[in-house]
Amino acid sequence: MSRPHPPKPTLEEALSRYRPLHSDWAGFLQACRNPLGTTGWSHPIRSGVERLREADGISVEAMGWRPNGLRMPDGLSPSTSLSYRAGLIHVQEEASLLPVRMLCPKPGERILDLCAAPGNKTAEIALALEGRGTVIANDVSSGRLNVLRTTRDRLGLPNITTTQVNGTSAAWPSAHFDAILVDAPCSCEGTLRRHPRAVTRSSPDDRTRLADTQRALLSNALRMVRPGGRVVYSTCTFAPEENERIITETLATHPDVAIGECHIPGLDSARGLPSWDGVSFHPDMHRAVRLWPGLTDTGGFFSVLLLKSGIGEAVVPPSPPCSGQEDLEPILRFLTDSFGLAPDWTDGWRFRLRGRSIDIAPDNHRPELPFAVDDRGFSLVRINGRIPKLSTQGALWLGYRVTRQIVNLGQDHAWRYIRGQPVVVPAGNDSKFGYVQIRCLGVPLGVGLFRPNLAELESLYPRQWAGMHCPAE
Repeated sequence: MSRPHPPKPTLEEALSRYRPLHSDWAGFLQACRNPLGTTGWSHPIRSGVERLREADGISVEAMGWRPNGLRMPDGLSPSTSLSYRAGLIHVQEEASLLPVRMLCPKPGERILDLCAAPGNKTAEIALALEGRGTVIANDVSSGRLNVLRTTRDRLGLPNITTTQVNGTSAAWPSAHFDAILVDAPCSCEGTLRRHPRAVTRSSPDDRTRLADTQRALLSNALRMVRPGGRVVYSTCTFAPEENERIITETLATHPDVAIGECHIPGLDSARGLPSWDGVSFHPDMHRAVRLWPGLTDTGGFFSVLLLKSGIGEAVVPPSPPCSGQEDLEPILRFLTDSFGLAPDWTDGWRFRLRGRSIDIAPDNHRPELPFAVDDRGFSLVRINGRIPKLSTQGALWLGYRVTRQIVNLGQDHAWRYIRGQPVVVPAGNDSKFGYVQIRCLGVPLGVGLFRPNLAELESLYPRQWAGMHCPAE
C-alpha cells in the first residue's frame, strides 16, 4: 500500500524561511497574495500606438524607471487589442524588465540570451540594438522557441538568430560575445502572485538540483564573454541558494570577474543579501538587486551585473560570402514596384533564400557559430506561387515605407480579418489584384489577398497568431 503524500505547505509556511528578512511580515504576505497587475512596454521604433490604443480603449500609466514602460488596466487580455496585434505594445511582467535594463545593450554589440524563451527579454535586447547587429536567442525547448519566434515576427526583429543548444555545452565559442544574459531556470518562487502554487512546490532538493545547472550556465557564460564584457545573471526566485550563493561560489573560481554597480533611478529595490543561514556571501553582494512584493508592486526577482576584467573585442571568425543574393534581385524589385518602396530600401540588409522563403537580416548580423542555427532573421517573402507573397511580419516591418497596395480597415473589419474571415473592402480603394498591406485606422496590421472584381479581401493572418483569443463578434 502506497504511503499518502504529505500535505502541501500553505503560502505562509512555504515563505516562513524568509521571515527574518522582512520587518513587516504581514504586509509582505499580503503583497504576495495580491493579484499581479498587467505591465509591458510600447514599441520604441513603430508609430501609431496612441491611435490604436485609443481605439482599443486602453488607458495606461507610464512606468517611471523603464523608458516606454507601461502599466495597463488589470485583467487586460493583450491579444484582444489591436495595439498588441499590430506589434505596437508588448506585455511583460514588470520585474522581468530589470535584467535587460542592467545589461544595457548598445548598438553594434553581439549579445547572447542564453536561456531566451519565451523571448520577452530577447525582444528588449533586439530593440535596444535598434533592430540591427547580432542577437543570439538560445533555448533547449523547441516549443518555447516557437513562442519566441512569434514574438520576434510580431515585433519585427530581423536581428535575431535562434539556436537550440545546451547552455552549458563546451561547443559554445570562448570570448565570442560583448554581453550575455543568463536568465536562469529556477524554482520560480517570485512568480507566486501569478502562479500561487509555485512557492508551495519549491523544495530543498529542487533548489539543490537547480543550483547545479545555474552554476554551470553562469560559468559557461563567463567563458563566452570577451574581456571587458558584461554578464547579467537573474532569476525569478527568492531563494538565496539560487542567487547570492551561486554568484559567490562562481566568483570564487573567476578572479577576473567583479560585481558591477547598477543604480536604476525610479525603481524601489533592495540589495543582495550579505549572508544567509550562517553563510557569508561575496563582500560586494550589496550591488546586486532584489525585488520583493510589498517593496515594489511586482513579483520577486534577483539580478546582478558581472564585469569581466580586461579589454578586448569579441573573437568572431570572418563571415563567409553571402552567395545567391543576385538571384533574388527580381523578387526584391517586384516588391519595390508593387508596394511603392523607395529604391534604397534594401540598403543595409542581407537576403537569403531558405526553401521557398526569402529571409531578411541586417548586413552586420554575424552569428558565426560552430554549430547549426535554427533561424537567421525572419521570413520576408514566400514564393510558393506565381506572385511572391509578402509575409505578415514583412508587412509590419516595412510599415509606412509601403505606399501602394494598401487596404485600410476600420475596427470591426480589422477583427474580421484577424479571425480569418473574408472582408468587404470599402469603395474607393485603388489597389490592384494581388497581395496588399492591411492597415487599421492607418496603422500597419498584416497582409491579405485583394480581389477587386469582388471587392473582397482574403485574410492571410497567420494561424498561429490567430490562435490568440479574439473578442466575441
